[in-house]
Amino acid sequence: MLKLSALSEKNNYHFFVFFLLMYETSTYIANDMIMPAMLSVISSFNTSQNYIPLSLTFFILGGGSLQIFLGPLSDRFGRRKTDECFLPIVCRPYLANWHHRSPVHFLALLCWHLI
Repeated sequence: MLKLSALSEKNNYHFFVFFLLMYETSTYIANDMIMPAMLSVISSFNTSQNYIPLSLTFFILGGGSLQIFLGPLSDRFGRRKTDECFLPIVCRPYLANWHHRSPVHFLALLCWHLI
């Protein structure tokens, strides 16, 4: 019985490492997909390229901190209910960016779904 328990813990460890690797890979792929679009965002705002690193920082902070809040809520209330409640909250700042032409507003609305 003890060997089975040790084997199960080892498999859980391998699953954890695998999914952590998949999460990190998807984060790097998302960064690679976002960065070419930042040049067109900068040109549409008619501003300097100094905002590109800052926008990438907010993009990563937004994706990481959202998971901190969604995880415990989805464990308590269920994944479907949590997704249905948070989808409008997350989409609202991106839809609101259509009406703003300032990079400061863009970054503030990008960070708004963290609050």
